[in-house]
Amino acid sequence: MWWIRNAIERSSFLWRHSFFFRTVVWVMLTEIILWGLQDYWKRSFSTPLFGGAEFISIPVFVSAMAQLSRTEIVQRSAMVKDLVSQVYTNSDLSEAFHDLIRTYDDQKFDQLDRIKEEKKLTKLNDYTPIFEPFECLQEGRKEPRRFYHPDVFMGSSEERRLDSFLGYLDLVGYHYCQGLVRMNEIATTIGYHLSFLRANKVMKKYLADSSHRNWWVETKYFEQTHSQGPFTYLRILLDEFELYGRRHSESVQRMLERHKRQYERMRRHLVR
Repeated sequence: MWWIRNAIERSSFLWRHSFFFRTVVWVMLTEIILWGLQDYWKRSFSTPLFGGAEFISIPVFVSAMAQLSRTEIVQRSAMVKDLVSQVYTNSDLSEAFHDLIRTYDDQKFDQLDRIKEEKKLTKLNDYTPIFEPFECLQEGRKEPRRFYHPDVFMGSSEERRLDSFLGYLDLVGYHYCQGLVRMNEIATTIGYHLSFLRANKVMKKYLADSSHRNWWVETKYFEQTHSQGPFTYLRILLDEFELYGRRHSESVQRMLERHKRQYERMRRHLVR
């Protein structure tokens, strides 16, 4: 019947969005369980299992635990906001993503890679980038927004901007690996950015090259510190993000369809 369906949907909405409603339900369920245990015990042993103090203190404990859970959620949300919002509000990070990743499509990278192979370009050193052979493909872009090839742009302002953006996401990855933020929180806030890092050819190339263990082990930095190579936590984050998307794509689609149905019913109700 329609009223039963509406009651279920309203209760489901309150359960997801109302902390007060969830707390009341948990306290009521606790009381019901306590009364059930009390009744069973009295029938079996003719003595009460709980006194009046337990009937008061246990629900209060349940309510306190619910409040602690709520506090943890609020604190986690604040940390996620402070950590992730920089990707949107920090102009250096947001512009670096747009200039060097978002607008650098696979077709453009293939063109640069073809020129690099035809001219047999190799890096001169770690401080002299090569851009002149790619000038015909820049479409008016100037430093520090130029299209680049990961093999020969070392020492450029584009490399510094890109490393700054990736380094910040590496910090997000560190927080994820330490259990301070969850993948669902990351996926719903910066999933758009991570998708480009995972899919774009230029980023696959750059992250794959920087992940070679032999390259880092042979440097004096590893010899003296034995530290992790660049973007270690970012690569873990990207792997976990892809797995999360594969596991939860169907549930996300069901959620979107459910919200669409709710919206249509509300719209029809308002039209009436």
